[in-house]
Amino acid sequence: MSFVEVEYADEPSFNLFWTEEGQGPPLLLVRGLGRSHRYFSPIVPYLAKHFRVLMFDNRGSGQSEHPKGPYSTERMAQDCIKVLDAAGVDQAWLLGMSLGGMISMDAAYQFPDR
Repeated sequence: MSFVEVEYADEPSFNLFWTEEGQGPPLLLVRGLGRSHRYFSPIVPYLAKHFRVLMFDNRGSGQSEHPKGPYSTERMAQDCIKVLDAAGVDQAWLLGMSLGGMISMDAAYQFPDR
C-alpha cells in the first residue's frame, strides 16, 4: 500500500492511494468517482494469477485525498499515469469501470505509448 504525490502547475498537490497484487504484465484497474479500488476485490484474485494488478483510489475517493473540483476525465487520466510512474511501469493494460472506462479511454488517447 502506497501513496503518490500528484503535482500539476494549476492546482495544489495531493496524494493518491495505490496498491498492487500479483505478477505478470501490468494491468491498471480504474474506478469511477465515489468508489474505491476495493470494488474490484471480487475479480482481483483471478486477475492477479496472470497480471501485476495495480489499483488506486481516484482523487476524491477512498483513501486518496479530496482536492477541490471540478474533476475532468482528462486530468484523471493524467492521474493514472502518475500511478504508473510511481509503480515504475512504462506500459500497462487499463481496465475501467463506469467513469473509469472513460478515464481509461482518455488515458489511452493522451498517452498511446503508455
